[in-house]
Formats: sequence, C-alpha cells, structure tokens
Amino acid sequence: LEEGESPAQTAQREVREEIGLDATPGALLMVDWRSRTADRPPLIQYVYDGGSLTPGDIARIRLQEGEIAEYGFFDLDGARERLAPHTFDRLVHALAVRDGRQALQDLEEGRPR
Repeated sequence: LEEGESPAQTAQREVREEIGLDATPGALLMVDWRSRTADRPPLIQYVYDGGSLTPGDIARIRLQEGEIAEYGFFDLDGARERLAPHTFDRLVHALAVRDGRQALQDLEEGRPR
C-alpha cells in the first residue's frame, strides 16, 4: 500500500505497474495474514478476482523489468508444480470462493482460521 491507497487501489496500481494492464479488481476473494519472517514484516494479503483476459489483453502484457521474469497460464496441476505450497493453497481457496463453493476466506498462513 502507498499512503492513501485502499487495498483495491493498490491491486489495480500493482497490476498496471507489473504487467502493464489497467484492470479494475473484481470481488474480494480472501484475506490472508502471514506472520513475520527473518526477511520481512508480517503481511496482510488481499486477493481479488482479476477476471478473464482476452487475447488482446494478453498481447498487451508488458512485464516490469526486475519484478517479473516470465509468466504463463496453467491448470491447477501446472500451478501446483510451480507455486509454493501456501501460495497454491491460497489459489485453491480463491477459486472456490470465485466459483461460489465457499464464502469469502479469512486465512492465516494460507489456511482457513
């Protein structure tokens, strides 16, 4: 968050900065609290529905140098192979909320409280 930004405004700015797309975040799917580690302070992460990308959107993706080296589109098995376990768990919960199978998720360390 930058001073004066809401979480949704931050998400929109980060998408614009890091992949070059201007997209309004959809519904909030979850909030995940992550405890402090040796490398970073505690975090509160908000996950919003990013919607679907059109072929034109995909063609306009421009990665911010030094932030993202590459991107791709994967099914859940492919995502499981590439993501850290807590990130994959968060993805599964977010998809369940988006698809109406679960209510908005309030997570701690990637797991429902």
